[in-house]
Amino acid sequence: VISGTVTGNVVFRFNSSSGRYTISNTTGSVTANPNTTTNFWYKNLATQAQTGALDRFTMIWMPPPKKGNSGIQSVGYDPFDYYDLGTYNEKGSVKTRYGGETELKSCVDTLRGRGIRPIVDLVLNHIQNGASGADKFRFTYANHNTFEKLDPGGDNGNQYFNASTNNAPFHYEYDFGRDVNFEHPYQRQGIKSWGDWITAKVGYQGYRWDLAFNIDPWFISEFMRSGLKQDRFSVMEYWEKETEGTSEEMVTYLALTDYRSAMFDMPLRGALEEMCNESGDFDMSLLTEKGLVNQAPQWAVTFAESHDTIRPYELKVSITKDKMMAYAFVLMSEGLPMIAYNDYFLGQKADQGYPDDPDDDGWTGGTLTTNIDELIDLRRKYAAGDTTFLYAGSDLLIMKRSGNEQKPGCILTLNDHNSSTQSASVNTGWPQGTILADALDTGHTVTVQAGGMA
Repeated sequence: VISGTVTGNVVFRFNSSSGRYTISNTTGSVTANPNTTTNFWYKNLATQAQTGALDRFTMIWMPPPKKGNSGIQSVGYDPFDYYDLGTYNEKGSVKTRYGGETELKSCVDTLRGRGIRPIVDLVLNHIQNGASGADKFRFTYANHNTFEKLDPGGDNGNQYFNASTNNAPFHYEYDFGRDVNFEHPYQRQGIKSWGDWITAKVGYQGYRWDLAFNIDPWFISEFMRSGLKQDRFSVMEYWEKETEGTSEEMVTYLALTDYRSAMFDMPLRGALEEMCNESGDFDMSLLTEKGLVNQAPQWAVTFAESHDTIRPYELKVSITKDKMMAYAFVLMSEGLPMIAYNDYFLGQKADQGYPDDPDDDGWTGGTLTTNIDELIDLRRKYAAGDTTFLYAGSDLLIMKRSGNEQKPGCILTLNDHNSSTQSASVNTGWPQGTILADALDTGHTVTVQAGGMA
């Protein structure tokens, strides 16, 4: 529903992929009514599942479902009401940015019906209510009584939130909102109860921990051992650069959570970005040591891009060239690989002209769907077993997956030199006479020589 007074020529554009609309050449004012705006993300995802477009994936990491402090504009990382899934009229709208409760549950049902596990983005910290001073710790949900207020006494006195660093978690940071005090028994039980509620209400089958280093690691263990959440998959966002938090620190954090959750491999992802963008100046041998995948691969979720690394609306560009090299390493390595939605469906680059062009959805460079599908299929057919780095030079990396009873194994070669062919003789560990065929170019073969050399 569009309302307002308009004089003169009007140009109205609606972009179906982004949901953005632009009105220009007006001398009046035009506004959108958020209560009647169609928010179709859940419907869009369900349609993609129904058409089989997601069939190569085992899990889908979905956006935070709760009502945010910025209402219908919220992408979900400013949580206000954990029990409002696009159900109640608060913060200016009933629906969230992604749709209403009915659409959410229908989408989850559709994913599960296709054998895909839906993963909920928890966002259990930095709660916001838009207030300041003492009021910033007071939360009133006037529209429902599903759950007691976070501050049932009316004045928390620093019981439910960390107003100082006294009860700071592993990595204290409060810039994003109210820092939850997980040591308070009411807060602890309330959040665990919500975890059971959202799991049963919607049907999620796994969890993604936003800003995990802002949460006490013992609470992550306690949460994942309680109620309906037991034995389910979860993955932590432990966002640190190598200069701020090493891979060894990540391993320590995993231990402090009693190994109840996997972890996104941030250090590896940083190295992959350098490999792709540095036009051959990156030292390829660093891939043999960087990241959680080289420390504890069974707990590593590897990735090339995410919603945090590339954002058109912030002109955050991330990997700008040779991105398939990063995906080749991610999809042939140990660990659990993650594919970015934009690379698969929208475009591999952020358009630097966005948002000035109203016909632009912010993405450019074409999608990588065909290339990624090819690597996913190869992973499923060949990549298994331990990793051995057969050769690691400044421009050339040769990596072997040993295989298992179901998969024969494979060798990945990556050359990041900007212009020159690279080669090396390596001991494959396979018998003389074995014929190795290039899975991406089956007309090219290499025959293993004496001593396993090729």
